Amino acid sequence: MRAALITGGTSGIGLAFARALARQGHPLIVVARDHDRLATVSADLASAFGVSVETLAADLSDRDDVLTLNGIPL
Repeated sequence: MRAALITGGTSGIGLAFARALARQGHPLIVVARDHDRLATVSADLASAFGVSVETLAADLSDRDDVLTLNGIPL
């Protein structure tokens, strides 16, 4: 199964999407600005749903951070 890329995945609608997809068994790549919150969300999702969760701390309003997403296999 291909991984789902979730931006803003540590709160709000991004977190809701991450939970819904994890519940369905999708592996996730979660992107948000706050590394510590990413680590917490990643551990919570992996524990609750038994899915693989990769994280990337990035600010998508920063062009250089956006470029780091290029080439991520989904």
